[in-house]
Amino acid sequence: MNEPEQTLTPVQHQWLHEKYPSDAAYRDAYSRVWSGEPLAYVLGETVFYDETYRVTPDVLIPRPDTERIVERCIKLLGQTQNPRMLDLCTGSGCIAISAAAHTPALNVRAADISPAALDIARENAALNGVSERVEFIEADIRTADGAALCAGADALFDVIASNPPYITDAAMKTLDAGVIGYEPEVALRGGADGMDFYRDILRLYPKYLNDGGAFVFEIGYDQRGAITELAEALGFCCTVERDWGGNDRVAVINMKPTI
Repeated sequence: MNEPEQTLTPVQHQWLHEKYPSDAAYRDAYSRVWSGEPLAYVLGETVFYDETYRVTPDVLIPRPDTERIVERCIKLLGQTQNPRMLDLCTGSGCIAISAAAHTPALNVRAADISPAALDIARENAALNGVSERVEFIEADIRTADGAALCAGADALFDVIASNPPYITDAAMKTLDAGVIGYEPEVALRGGADGMDFYRDILRLYPKYLNDGGAFVFEIGYDQRGAITELAEALGFCCTVERDWGGNDRVAVINMKPTI
């Protein structure tokens, strides 16, 4: 058999053997990888931050760069007592769950429009021992009714985090086949300029943010200017931090201090 388009390391070969110990099952799994199916989907799981996550084509595969979002959330939440966090477009639950796993006092509400994604996220919360501190909500986060449902009664949050769909319509056509052919399009497409979800979140959710709280967003590598301009136009200040590869990735957005 020829080497697959996504070349496997010796460790990844070992993972496949452990997951599919019989020769026939291994050959079938290896063929799936060779055909372009992401290894995480073939294995049914992946490692993110310090946790293990179950993944299926109903959710995006958590990427290492998204760990920077979790890192920033943990740092901000560690500065408050009885911290509360809202995670929008939670998908596999990786941001909410890893933040909860590393912030013992943290309670999180995590929302998504996809019932199938929420089923996976609940499994992941149980897998990582934080089910009692992460509540999952099915909602369209881009509507006022959905925002109220996400927040709950009289809720205020210290951090509102999101890794929303942010791929532009044009860029969707250029995505690798292993992404567009397998991962859910609804979790990727962010509109003509990739900014649809950011506009709606910054319009609907400020009233659910505690004084001194912050939005923490994952953004595309080329969206620093757009997210900064949007935040400032709405009366916020925005700082952008880089991912492990040196690309702009984490937008931290706060209310401008009053003088």
